[in-house]
Amino acid sequence: MKKKTIFAFVIGSLVIVGGYSLLNADDQELPEKSTATKEAKIRRLLDTMQAGDMSKQVMDRMIETLSGMPNLPAGFVDEFKKTVDPKELVDLTVPIYDKHLTEEEVEGLLKFYSTPVGQKFASVQGDIMQEARAAGERWSRQKAMEVARKLKADQQKENQQDKKQD
Repeated sequence: MKKKTIFAFVIGSLVIVGGYSLLNADDQELPEKSTATKEAKIRRLLDTMQAGDMSKQVMDRMIETLSGMPNLPAGFVDEFKKTVDPKELVDLTVPIYDKHLTEEEVEGLLKFYSTPVGQKFASVQGDIMQEARAAGERWSRQKAMEVARKLKADQQKENQQDKKQD
C-alpha cells in the first residue's frame, strides 16, 4: 500500500509541477501580451509562478524517495532520470490549467504573480506545500492510531462482555 501511495505521489507531483523548468528555455518565445494565446499565457503564468524552481525541488524529493525504495531494479533511478521529459509534463499540465481557468483568470493570476507579494508567494510556495503535506501525513497517522486504539479498546470491552455472558 505504501509503495502505491508513494508511486501515486511521484506521478501526481510530476504531472502537477514537474517539468516546468523548460518554461525558461531560450528557444521558447512567447507572443506579446495583447496577442498571446491562452496557452501561451498559461505557460507564461507557470514561468512567473517560478514553477521551474518548484519542479526542481519536487524532482529532487522524488528521486530521493525513489532511491530509498526497496526492491527497485538496479539502475532504476538513473534510468528514470533519463526518461523524464519535462516538456511532455508541461504539455500535460497546460490543458489542466486551461480546463479550470478562463483566459481572464489566467491574466489576473499573471498580474498577481508579477507583484512583489505574488513573487514572494511563488518563492515560498514549494516549501509551504512540502510542509503542509508533511503536517497532513503526521495528522493522518495520529488520527489512524487514535481510531486503531479506540477499535482495540471497543473489541476488548466486547470480549469481556462475551466472557461475562458465558
